[in-house]
Amino acid sequence: MLQEVQNGKPRWSEGNEFDLLCPDLAPVLSQADLIVEMHDNYRPGVTEALVRRFVPSHQIEIVYHGAKYPVEFPVLKAVPAKEHAWLLQKGRARDQHWMRLLANRPGAIEPGKPYFLTPSLSL
Repeated sequence: MLQEVQNGKPRWSEGNEFDLLCPDLAPVLSQADLIVEMHDNYRPGVTEALVRRFVPSHQIEIVYHGAKYPVEFPVLKAVPAKEHAWLLQKGRARDQHWMRLLANRPGAIEPGKPYFLTPSLSL
């Protein structure tokens, strides 16, 4: 599967993060900032395995799915109320989570610290 991605033919499917995110096979991943939707329900233990795989090269944060309420999203006023639940939850399991991986490299963003874009003087 990784070969297909490297050849420009990505094949996305739920639960393949373990097979796709291999810094040994794709060294550029060691320097990349990543956000990965995890699928331990398809492959138990994948989150723990990827933490072990990336902890030498990245700062790692696990973000869990939480309840969302339509009142928090004013843009939903333009959407029929019957669609709010699907848009906000998308059928996600309560234990759905994501990994935020920030590469340990000079100038990298540090988790928990504010990050501001500096306006460019020339376009």
